[in-house]
Amino acid sequence: MQPPDVNKAEQKQIAARGFKDFLERPDETGIMWIRRKNDDSCFFLTKNNECAIYEVRPAVCRLE
Repeated sequence: MQPPDVNKAEQKQIAARGFKDFLERPDETGIMWIRRKNDDSCFFLTKNNECAIYEVRPAVCRLE
């Protein structure tokens, strides 16, 4: 599964929640992706299997 991509507005909303270093380097197209944990799960997935940024989650996450 591909990690979610985020636009600049979504990045700002997430950062405003106090999260840092949650993005991979941009790919060759300039798209910014949310980092994955070592187990390949989403950076924002909590131990309780909940989204830590649910209120400001990226648009692609809202579609799933």
